[in-house]
Amino acid sequence: MNPNVFDITEATKRLGITELYRMQKTMLSVFKEHDNVVLHSPTGSGKTLSFLLPILSGIITNGTNIEAVIITPSRELALQ
Repeated sequence: MNPNVFDITEATKRLGITELYRMQKTMLSVFKEHDNVVLHSPTGSGKTLSFLLPILSGIITNGTNIEAVIITPSRELALQ
């Protein structure tokens, strides 16, 4: 693993997440093959993290450029 790439496993541990939901694990593999993915699932099922994981997995931690811009439709999602 490239030491300059964001470590998702370490980040989730720091957040107290011991295991990803099935949807989140699937998203990490699916996004590499598809550029248009729709997740349909009830509130509280982990969709927000599912969308963030692919973004985080591509961030270069020692760079000086903006790596991602995240726009949310509501304050509640921004707080997540």
